[in-house]
Amino acid sequence: GSSEVSIIPTVVHVIHNNGEENISLDQVDNAILWLNEAYTNSGGSFNTDGTEIPIQFCLAKKNPDGDFTEGVNYVQNNLTDMLVPSQDLDLKDLSRWDPLEYLNIWVVKSITREDNSPGVIYNVPHDSV
Repeated sequence: GSSEVSIIPTVVHVIHNNGEENISLDQVDNAILWLNEAYTNSGGSFNTDGTEIPIQFCLAKKNPDGDFTEGVNYVQNNLTDMLVPSQDLDLKDLSRWDPLEYLNIWVVKSITREDNSPGVIYNVPHDSV
């Protein structure tokens, strides 16, 4: 197998309304570290039955305009409390970088799945990020 690691330029769009959901750059960095450990089966995510996946997520260093970025985009909007699926596209339309160039991750305060809609919602406890 190849030992080459695929680096995924990632942007985290923090959708907030100036509340606790307006997470810090450190919290985003810690989440990316956790994600990378999960994919490399290392650190706190190590599992003896696990395997290493040669993918690493890296916060983007340049935005779509070619300007320096820390890879975290803060957007103030009340869609931080969102309904899925009806508000999914509205949320992503607030801020989306070219998905052929970046992995877009949106962080919100809460997601409520509407009745009779398929899909999975994963809520991360606030104190774990």
